[in-house]
Amino acid sequence: MKKIFTLLALAACCAAMTWSCSDDKYDDTEIRQEIENLKQEIASMKEQVNSLKTIIDALNETAKPYFGDLSGMTYEDWARRRRHVCGPLPAPAAAHRSTCD
Repeated sequence: MKKIFTLLALAACCAAMTWSCSDDKYDDTEIRQEIENLKQEIASMKEQVNSLKTIIDALNETAKPYFGDLSGMTYEDWARRRRHVCGPLPAPAAAHRSTCD
């Protein structure tokens, strides 16, 4: 009796495995296409980051002679240099005032 039960259980497991592993259920072409699309998007983002780094490097080279080396400045030094270069900040009321009056 034990042998028959074991054979039936084994046959049921084998049948379940063959029915559940059909080609339709485990078609991964869509997943592979999504992965390729993500790889292309990441490569595009890397190119954009590299171009932004180039722009930032160019700005760093041109801003230092004009504004000063920010890494060595305290906040007070920065505020003084900003006021010297750009002028005073507008008054809070003037910043919210409409220019269409």
